[in-house]
Amino acid sequence: MIDNQLSWDDASERRISSGASKPLYSERSIDEAAMKDIGPALRRFKKGVRRIYGKRLRQVLLFGSWARKEAREDSDVDVAVVLSGPVRPGREIDRMIDLVTRVNLEHGVLMAVYPLSESDFRTLQSPLLMNIRKEGVAA
Repeated sequence: MIDNQLSWDDASERRISSGASKPLYSERSIDEAAMKDIGPALRRFKKGVRRIYGKRLRQVLLFGSWARKEAREDSDVDVAVVLSGPVRPGREIDRMIDLVTRVNLEHGVLMAVYPLSESDFRTLQSPLLMNIRKEGVAA
């Protein structure tokens, strides 16, 4: 497996179809250089989102250009927030908007947050979700 890429195999497919709750991606860390740039913002966001959701929070994943190590200075920080139970994205964004705004202003980033249910994360085949599963990095 190349360090930049996530593994996806038949065992993962079987876990998904069986409903097992293993992550769909291989755990890997965020690039050290990226952590210097966005690490404090990600830590602040994750701490705040834990406070908002408690046990409902399953995963916070960085995806997009920062996860691919292609970010530029003006790149936004794409974050998927995976929650247990039903998720209404608009309602969840409303719940997180103060936190996201505070993190953006305090850390000089533009964070784009994508809330989704654990079930949708595991099963939907939209291009966006397929991309998050492919390149997502645990934040």
